[in-house]
Amino acid sequence: VADNVVSLKLSDLPVGDSALALIARCHGLVRLWLDHTHVRSVGALASLTKLRYLNLSSTAVSDVTPLAGLPSLRELFLYGSAVDKSRWAALKAQFPHTLLDSGGYTVSSLPTDTAIVRAPKR
Repeated sequence: VADNVVSLKLSDLPVGDSALALIARCHGLVRLWLDHTHVRSVGALASLTKLRYLNLSSTAVSDVTPLAGLPSLRELFLYGSAVDKSRWAALKAQFPHTLLDSGGYTVSSLPTDTAIVRAPKR
């Protein structure tokens, strides 16, 4: 079955580092969601050469450099992870063809965003 898995969503499940050895057997894996799991180390995933999307948001992962050699990785989500924000510029250099998403977006509010509804006058 592992050879046929191309997408695996494990978000919010009690998955830890021990499960990554099994996941690494899925050599055809293209998209992987590990957000909100107990994963701390991603070195075992370095063999997933077809991986294009990886979500590590809200995990204890602090080092993603073992993944820098993945040729197909295009999206890496790290919002709320343990990756040190002071290393962000260095990470961008290590992952030149990958969108690194740190989340935490702020959207400015416009006056037209608010509608005031009043009862009709009688």
